[in-house]
Amino acid sequence: MVERVPLSETHSGVPLNVNIQQDIAACLSGEKAMQAIVPSDDEFGEWEAIKLTPSGYPYEVREVLYVLLHEGDHLADMPHLVQLAVTSDITPPAVPDVLAEFSVELEAVDQGPNVISLSLDTPLNLTDGETLWVFVEMNGIVGQFVGFSKMALAHCPDTDWDPGAFWSQSTTTPYDWTPMSTFGLYEDPMVWARGTLYAEFGDVNYITK
Repeated sequence: MVERVPLSETHSGVPLNVNIQQDIAACLSGEKAMQAIVPSDDEFGEWEAIKLTPSGYPYEVREVLYVLLHEGDHLADMPHLVQLAVTSDITPPAVPDVLAEFSVELEAVDQGPNVISLSLDTPLNLTDGETLWVFVEMNGIVGQFVGFSKMALAHCPDTDWDPGAFWSQSTTTPYDWTPMSTFGLYEDPMVWARGTLYAEFGDVNYITK
């Protein structure tokens, strides 16, 4: 199921032992301003890959959330795909084995940040050493009378950056994944997951990279 949820509902009722990456939490709470990452004019339809690794195993992914910005020529209601894959690699696969795919098209959006929630009908199970990859198709359109309108995936400024985001460099497989840092972009994508961690120190957790 695809839906847009209020920002305040994205981390309510979380157990105290949950560890969200600090900079992402600061942007969700409004302590830091989110920044827009958009495709260049010749990159429409290319993908951003986000690496999400649980703090323990086994982990059952039930929901993926991300933030799109809607302001000016940044459109949160632009149709796009989101794909999920699971690997043990530190970089995304050139040809992902897609385990779940969502076709996202929102009928109504708010100005500013919009949190998109994607619920899995069948949870994805991560075992020791596995990572969840979230692939977001970054679309754009050429306006008839004005320039370009683009999707804007929100990112959060990060002073302790770890390579967890990549750009596909093409619209179709095989992808030539390039770290976002190559383009001078060190922000963390506002993308995370919810699920169940089957470990002694908690029963629900967010995934961070």
